[in-house]
Amino acid sequence: MTESSRQTVFISHANPADNDAAGWLAAKLSALGYSVWIDVKKFRGGETIWRTIEPVLRVECRALILVLSKSTFGQDGQLRIGVEREMELGLTLERDYPKFVLPWIIDDLPLKDLPIQVHGRMSVPERRWSVALIRILDYLDSVGVRPGNNNEAETQVLQGLLLPDDIGVTHSTIRYDINRVECLKLPETLFSVADDCSISSELVSGLAYAGRRFSFHALKGSPRLFGQDMPIVHSLSDALSRGIEQYPLSPLETRRLVVELIRKSLHTQLRQRGLIELQRPKKASIFFFNRDTVPNGKVLIKLPENSKRSYRNVWGIHKNLYWHLGFEFSIGYADGFYVTLTPHILFTKDALLEPLDPDSIRDRRLQHKKRRSIAKLWFNDKWRGFYYTLLSFWKEEAGEIWFEFEGNSPLVLSGELSHLQVPVKHQRLKNLQPDDHVDDEEDDEEE
Repeated sequence: MTESSRQTVFISHANPADNDAAGWLAAKLSALGYSVWIDVKKFRGGETIWRTIEPVLRVECRALILVLSKSTFGQDGQLRIGVEREMELGLTLERDYPKFVLPWIIDDLPLKDLPIQVHGRMSVPERRWSVALIRILDYLDSVGVRPGNNNEAETQVLQGLLLPDDIGVTHSTIRYDINRVECLKLPETLFSVADDCSISSELVSGLAYAGRRFSFHALKGSPRLFGQDMPIVHSLSDALSRGIEQYPLSPLETRRLVVELIRKSLHTQLRQRGLIELQRPKKASIFFFNRDTVPNGKVLIKLPENSKRSYRNVWGIHKNLYWHLGFEFSIGYADGFYVTLTPHILFTKDALLEPLDPDSIRDRRLQHKKRRSIAKLWFNDKWRGFYYTLLSFWKEEAGEIWFEFEGNSPLVLSGELSHLQVPVKHQRLKNLQPDDHVDDEEDDEEE
């Protein structure tokens, strides 16, 4: 079975001690469309459990959520045998499927008491289940596990089977930000010239498509600049839907061309705004803030859930080194174009130009240690603030990011992160009050 076809999430936990948390997570993931496997869903006693679990892990699963608590360990301080077997097999599978195991710590279990096999790896030490869900969704996305259809029947079975009678899953939601911004509007026109033209490379595509180079700019100038023939005008919407038959150029090739032109426009504007480009061999460039870009190192931002504005640093000093916030940008297409933002932390000695390591991920252990000192975990909320710091610096007053072109309509990106509304609220039913409840304690006191 290929990695892309392994889409099941296995939830390993101490049974029945941690059924509440594991069952809640299974029901949530199932409601969101993920394929979930959890042992209490499958067994009613009398089965040889491990004989059934092992092929599921080896063949169907791409991720193992290891639910850890003080209950996961026996009186001798050792992992319960079932959890240990599942963890060991999951760690073995990591040889072929990186990041196969993600520990989720659901109580105040000290990190020093974690099983030695998972020390030092990415984990979710989070007792707030709703926050843990967001981090687990990030993890599943990073390993290529995607939700399918919402299986309502399966979700109801999970909720009824796994959750005690006094546990309720409400319909409340919270905002879950995705690290990308959508393209709201494309330029109306595409211009093409012969491959042998003498037009500046900043204005036209770096690659030739069917012997032509393309641009969002209306190309003007002396005829000798244009090589074999003069520029030709194309409708961009028509080219994306039907291609350009005269060359020919297919719709797929047109999308690739537009991705390149959006990337070129984005890089040009970031340089104009003063961000420093770190070019990396065979990797996307990183654009980072420095002392010239933002002299005081602070950008005023507003998070969607807050009414107040606050300042966030984009560079600073840490242990005699300057750290810098940087971003890698990748353009994608799925029912529309979008830009994915990947944050990086770079280090310099002078707060200006030269990163200490030109390849920011070459020495992974050193870079990871430095990054953790700035933003403790990649899932930390501080990283989310960094995304909004970039967008606040970048977008116009109207809240959008505009790219202007000579003789053409603009390219417009959203100034906000894409987001989902994720069901997360979890309460005990005895703590919930009906909608028509009236608290009349004050009336009693007045009498």
